[in-house]
Amino acid sequence: MNHERGEPESVPIDPEAERRELEAAGWERIEERSGKVVWRHPTSGALYPQGAATARLRMDLASEDEPGEELRGRA
Repeated sequence: MNHERGEPESVPIDPEAERRELEAAGWERIEERSGKVVWRHPTSGALYPQGAATARLRMDLASEDEPGEELRGRA
């Protein structure tokens, strides 16, 4: 934590590790004509920049691990 301002310290981002994580989860890397790279979600087809795609993937994985998830929707 940055004790001077009360802010959390930044965490270094490893773009190559994120790329491998996304590819392993079935995300498709797309390079646009402009050279910008986006990622296609494997089930919805939505496009995300890499940081947002990684955050979405991790959020999806965390929600799968929630206890009781398999019981939702059952009455």
